[in-house]
Amino acid sequence: LDEFTRLLEANPRSAAAWNNRGLMHATLGRLENRAGRDSMPWFDKALADHGNAIRMAPRSSASRNNRGTPYRALAADQTARGGDARPAAAAARHCVLSLA
Repeated sequence: LDEFTRLLEANPRSAAAWNNRGLMHATLGRLENRAGRDSMPWFDKALADHGNAIRMAPRSSASRNNRGTPYRALAADQTARGGDARPAAAAARHCVLSLA
């Protein structure tokens, strides 16, 4: 995570660095989620990073697809806990459908 942050300090227009840091934030969010802790701060950071990656490279399908990662994780968690996963699943679908 720190390495991607340093890369972004050196080159804030690097879509790949934004995308990869977003993946790291999403992974940390999933770990927090599985441990029963609040994952939203990490997921919010992941969404912001993927949004920046998309601004830097609007045609990047990887960044748009990866933007759905936090939503997919939340949907899976809601399902596992017997909750309503529909809002998170719909948001994940929107991220993928926005690829067109």
